[in-house]
Amino acid sequence: MTTIIFIFILSLVFSLILTPLVKNIALRYKLVDLPSKRKVHSQPIPRIGGVGIYLAFFLPFVSVLFYSTQVLELLSPDAQIIHLIIGSSLAFGLGLTDDLRSLGPKSKFAVQIVAALVAYAGGIKISVIYLPVIQNLYLGMLSLPVTVLWFVLVINAINLTDGLDGLAAGITLFASLVLLILCVTSGKLMVAMGLAALGGATLGFLRYNFNPASIFMGDSGSYFLGYTLAALSIMGSMKSQATVAMLIPVIALGVPLIDTVWATLRRFILGQRLFHPDNGHFHHRLLKYGFTHRKAVLCLYAVTVTLGIVSLLLVNVRDDRAALILLLVGIAAFIGIRKLGYLEYLAMDKVYGWFRDVTDEAGITHERRSFLNFQVEISQSSDMKGLWSNVCKALDKLGFDMAEMYLENMVLLRNEKMKEKLTWRREEFDKCNDICKEYLMRLELPLINGDNKSYGTIWLVKDLRRETVNQYTLRRVEHLRRTIINTLKKLMGELESFIFELSKFSKRWGMEMEELFQLRSYIEGGRYDDALTLINEMEEMSQDNKISKIESFLDILLLHLIKKQTEKRTTLSWESTIQNVVAMIRRTNRRRKSGGYYLTEKDLRKAIEESWNIAIRKASFEGGYDETELSGKVDREKIGKDVLQMVLQGEH
Repeated sequence: MTTIIFIFILSLVFSLILTPLVKNIALRYKLVDLPSKRKVHSQPIPRIGGVGIYLAFFLPFVSVLFYSTQVLELLSPDAQIIHLIIGSSLAFGLGLTDDLRSLGPKSKFAVQIVAALVAYAGGIKISVIYLPVIQNLYLGMLSLPVTVLWFVLVINAINLTDGLDGLAAGITLFASLVLLILCVTSGKLMVAMGLAALGGATLGFLRYNFNPASIFMGDSGSYFLGYTLAALSIMGSMKSQATVAMLIPVIALGVPLIDTVWATLRRFILGQRLFHPDNGHFHHRLLKYGFTHRKAVLCLYAVTVTLGIVSLLLVNVRDDRAALILLLVGIAAFIGIRKLGYLEYLAMDKVYGWFRDVTDEAGITHERRSFLNFQVEISQSSDMKGLWSNVCKALDKLGFDMAEMYLENMVLLRNEKMKEKLTWRREEFDKCNDICKEYLMRLELPLINGDNKSYGTIWLVKDLRRETVNQYTLRRVEHLRRTIINTLKKLMGELESFIFELSKFSKRWGMEMEELFQLRSYIEGGRYDDALTLINEMEEMSQDNKISKIESFLDILLLHLIKKQTEKRTTLSWESTIQNVVAMIRRTNRRRKSGGYYLTEKDLRKAIEESWNIAIRKASFEGGYDETELSGKVDREKIGKDVLQMVLQGEH
């Protein structure tokens, strides 16, 4: 016992001497913690106080080696002591590196796991847990993950409590003293010496770290203290018929452990990053409730001391009484968490809403399953008519009043002799009178897949006066959009493959898409003579066919440029269409064999003039404008020059 007290005093003295020296070195080399919104200090403070704690912990053992006592014989090197020294030094080195260079969370967790594995390799592991009623719970293969989890949990628990002056050091001090008493009474003298050194080092450091602090322990100190506490609590496990030390340190370290676990749950519930620092810890809440820094720390000290006393009581009670004590501790923890305002995250309406969101996402609710049926019908559509019909049914179910869909690739529509723009509206919805009302919700959704391939755009309108939007409407709309994209991709799949195979014919003869489909039907039906006849006819295509295609492309190009200028905006699908159309005009206009162009610059100007009225008519129809009104809104001369510049750039 004398040696244990002597080690405690030596650690205390070393800590009192070394901490000011470390402080001066930190100030000299500007190793300080700067103020920020999340931190409570208002001026730079030295942040490598963990160096003093680390040295104050180990130096007493070097000093007492010169004195022979019965207790010191226990310090003969064994696997556990060696691995404890290596692992704690690794944790200390990790924290010091983070203090100096600021490491990422992945790197820190990786090294923490390695340090835990070092302890496990040395025999510092959790193999069995003794709990009230259950008693022996052998872990077997779970021993490794449980041990690693314990180390990582305690390390980060102490680190997270290091948010107020003296908080982490004080909690570590009280927890060490509780475990020290338990180890002495159970004859775990070697572990008791380690806890004595840990308590003395933290008490000496607390002299300079208590509010107002003149130095911080930093991650080097918190990581070292957390790792050493985790290891010593395992080494000092007391197996009895009531409880075991793996339950006692959990209670003794109740404040930091509960804070850490609750912080993880809180961030998960709120959708925050799990390892991103915030202002939601226990000590931050106490400050928000009006506590001063000193009072907040003393309050948490009192809770830690109380939990320490509970830990001591658990050693000498029967299992049924131990269970009662644990129940009371749990109730007290629940009340404390509720008083701090945390349970607002778990209010019944929020839990119910979260549960409904989960069940809806999983497809369990009736509404989700009903809409899933519409999605299945859309995905099973064999052509564009069936696709649009099923989409309209789904929109009617969602309560929309109007929809329009424009496809970038018109092949599917032309093949089925459908209009370029697909439209639908509810019977009682008046497009002319209601389309500009302020109570309408308008959604413009690009039909773009994961490969950034654009299939077109769908435009939706909903009268909110007739029916409001529920919390799942927009989610259903996104499900609908993705289903439409996947179905269009499926419908275009075989067509694109066929077009690729026959692209050389299209480029050579200027084939129209209708002729491609006709040729395909001949080949698939075995009508090879008809196919050869069609090919011969296509070889005789005249220059008028090329010019007609160029004029069609000019119609589309002018339409999108008019829309851009009128609405003073653009979309990804518009820009994609403009680029594709310009490329098609250039390609079609170029004579491949003889060289030159089908349309000269003069011819292009004339073609633009002839296509202008057609483009104005289409743009006025889509935008809801009068043709005369729209003509007055746009700069015809500028758009014409833009078309010429885009088409002729790099060609002449």
